[in-house]
Amino acid sequence: MDPAVRVAAIAERRRGMITRTFRHGGELVEISARREGDQMRLTTAAGERTFLWEELGPGEYLLRDGARLRRCVVARAGDDRWIWIDGHVHHLKLESPNRRRAATPEGELTAPMPGQVLKVLVAAGEAVAKNQTLVVLEAMKMQYEITAPRDGIVQRVHAAAGTQVPGGVVLVSLADAAS
Repeated sequence: MDPAVRVAAIAERRRGMITRTFRHGGELVEISARREGDQMRLTTAAGERTFLWEELGPGEYLLRDGARLRRCVVARAGDDRWIWIDGHVHHLKLESPNRRRAATPEGELTAPMPGQVLKVLVAAGEAVAKNQTLVVLEAMKMQYEITAPRDGIVQRVHAAAGTQVPGGVVLVSLADAAS
C-alpha cells in the first residue's frame, strides 16, 4: 500500500471514520462511515448523508433521515454483505478486506445469511449438475436458492427443512463427480 494512503487511512480511523470498498453489481463503491453518538454519517460518491441510528437487535437498525424512518437489516458472511432497506436487498462484496478471513472449504455450500430452510431438494450420494438448486432458504422475507457451483456428488446434507440456520453454516457438502 502506498505510504501516503496508509497514513491517510490511519488518520481517518483515529477520527472515527471507516472506509471500505465494495463491489455492488458490476461497479466498485467506496463507502465511508463515522458513528457520532446516535448519528451515522455515510459518505459515497453520491454525497454525504447523516442518519439518526438506533440498533434494534443484532444486524437490525432503525434509521431516521429527517422525518423519514427506515428499517434496515444487515447480514454478513465472510466478505459478503446483504443490506435490506426500503423493500430492496443490496448485495455488496468487500473488495479491500481489512483482515484475512478463512475461506470456506471447497465444496462446502453455506447459508449466505441467517434464515429458515424451506426445502432440501437433494440427498447424500445424489449426483447434481452445475446450477441445480440444492436448498431453498428464506431470509428477510425473500427466498434464496443455494445452487451447485459445478457438477458433483452430494457428500452430506447438513440442513433439514423447517430449521433455522445462522449465516455461514454449511448446508451441503459437495464432492467432485469423479470422487
